[in-house]
Amino acid sequence: MLVDFNISKVWSNRKGDKSKTTFLTQISTPLYAAPEVIMGSGYTEAIDVWGIGLIGYLLLGGSIDSLDMHTVSKTQRCKKFQEFVQKSSLVSDQMKAFIHQCLEENPDERIRSSDCCFSFPTELADSY
Repeated sequence: MLVDFNISKVWSNRKGDKSKTTFLTQISTPLYAAPEVIMGSGYTEAIDVWGIGLIGYLLLGGSIDSLDMHTVSKTQRCKKFQEFVQKSSLVSDQMKAFIHQCLEENPDERIRSSDCCFSFPTELADSY
């Protein structure tokens, strides 16, 4: 189930302004939030890419334990997600790589939202 869409907002920079916009509003479901949201360090649209990766992780049968929020570091949490996806036999290596890119701990190393459609594995579209 997807929720939290009621907190979205549209933001447009002035034409020619290529700077990233960082938001600080702390409205999220902590178990599903990107690491930068949990840390309160500000976030960009990269949190949406994290969400795509997390949905992929959950669809493969991954789980999120509420105890992780208090006992596991954000780095260990990211590695747990990525290792689970890597071990899955349900999807191709291409899909694993895509989910892994979405679940990068550092938002600057995550695949950009504008590149997702070019990197998304075609195996799903080809199966329909």
